[in-house]
Amino acid sequence: MLTKTGRTLVFGGVLFTGSGLLFGNWPVAGAGALLLLVASFSGLARPPRVTRTLDATHVERGARLRMTLHVEAPRGVGVVEIHQALPEEFALVEGNNLHLVTLRLLRPTRESFELTILAPKRGEWTLPPVEAKIVHPLGLAESPAIRAGEPATIVVEPRPIPARIPRDMRTRAKRPFPDGDLARMGVATNEFRELREYVPGDPPRRINWKATARRMGSGAIDVPLVNETEWEGKKSVWIVVDGHPRLSVGTNLEDAREHAADAALSLMELYLRRGYNVGLRLARSGPHEPLRPGTGEAQVRRARDLLARLAESETPTLVESLQRDAATLHRHRPLVILLTRLAGEDPDLEAALRRLGAHGRQQGRNLVPGLVVDLESPPQGDSPEARLAAQALAQQSLALRTAARAAGLRVVSWRHGREPLQAVLVRGRIQ
Repeated sequence: MLTKTGRTLVFGGVLFTGSGLLFGNWPVAGAGALLLLVASFSGLARPPRVTRTLDATHVERGARLRMTLHVEAPRGVGVVEIHQALPEEFALVEGNNLHLVTLRLLRPTRESFELTILAPKRGEWTLPPVEAKIVHPLGLAESPAIRAGEPATIVVEPRPIPARIPRDMRTRAKRPFPDGDLARMGVATNEFRELREYVPGDPPRRINWKATARRMGSGAIDVPLVNETEWEGKKSVWIVVDGHPRLSVGTNLEDAREHAADAALSLMELYLRRGYNVGLRLARSGPHEPLRPGTGEAQVRRARDLLARLAESETPTLVESLQRDAATLHRHRPLVILLTRLAGEDPDLEAALRRLGAHGRQQGRNLVPGLVVDLESPPQGDSPEARLAAQALAQQSLALRTAARAAGLRVVSWRHGREPLQAVLVRGRIQ
C-alpha cells in the first residue's frame, strides 16, 4: 500500500509521462518514467513467513520463558518489521520483541531471534500472533500488518514455597493435624456411626428408608436420613482458598492472592508427602469445580491447574461453597484449612467461620476444629504513618479474628514476603 509520499510520486510520474508524450517532450516523459520506476520498487517485497517456538507453555510463577522467532523472507527490496506483543503482566528480561530485517534483492533472507520473558503473575495468558510489516526503504509504501501464526496460551502456575512441619517440641502443643485426628477416608466399613440428614452428593443406597419414614411421619424432618458408617484409610485435609477482592492488596504483580495460591500448593505438597489425602476448593473465585481429596503427583498437577484459575470474585460465597461440599466434609471429616485475609466487615466470612467451627466439633475435632491462615499485608516502612496504618489494619481484623476464635478455630497470621511459610506452621502448632 502506497504512503502519501508514494502516491504523490506516482501522480507526478503519470503527470510528467503523459505531458511529455502529449507534447513530444521526451526529457519530461523520461523523468516521469523514472519516477514510476522508482515507485515500482515498492512492490518488489512479498510477505515473509514467520514462525514462533516456545520452550514451555506451563511455567511456575516467576519463571523465565524462552521464545524464538524464525523469519523467512523472499527476495525483495525493503525492511521487514517483526513485532511480538506481550501481555502487560509479562516482563522482557533478555533480547528484544521488535526486530527489523533488511531484505535482499538477489536471495532470500533467513533470520532467527531469541528473547526471554518473565512471568511474574499467576493465571492463563494469551500470547498474540507475531505481527510482520514490510516498509519501503524510501517510505514510498508499506504493507498492512500480517499476523503470523495462532495465539498461544501460557499457563502460569503457583510457585510452591519450601516448607516442612517442624518436629515436636517438648512442650504442650496444639498441632494443625493431631495424632488422634478422627478424619478418615477409604473403604466404608460395616460399623454404624450415626444417622444424619441427606446432603447433595450422598449415594441413594445410603438412605435409611425406615428411619426416614418414621421421622417424616412424626413431622420431625422433611429430608431423607442416611446411614453414616465408619471409614478406614488415610486422613484428609481440605484446603479452601479465598479469592475475595480484599486479597488484591499489593502491586498488580504481587498481591496477597498470589501468595495464597503459593501457600495452598505448598501445604498440599507437604501433607501429600506425609501420606494424607488432600482436597482443594476455590471460594469467591468464580464457578470452579473443587478438587476432591486424593493423593499422588496427579493430584498436585490438578491442583496447579486449578490454582492457576484463582481470580477475583465474590461468588460463590464461602457459605455456598461449604454447602456444596457438605457431602465431602461429612464423608472424609477432613481438617479444613482456610486461606484468606481477615480485614474489614465480611458477613459471609463470619458465617463461614461459624459453620467451620460447628463442623469440626461435630466431627470430634475438640483440639483443632480448623485452621485459618490470615495473609497479613502490613504497610512497608517504619514511619509514623506506616505504624498508624498497621494499627488501623489490626483493628479492622479484630472482629473477624474474634469470630474465628469464638467458633473454636485456630487463627495464625502470615506476613508474606517478610517471613517463611514455615513460621505459620510453627505458630499454628505451638501455644
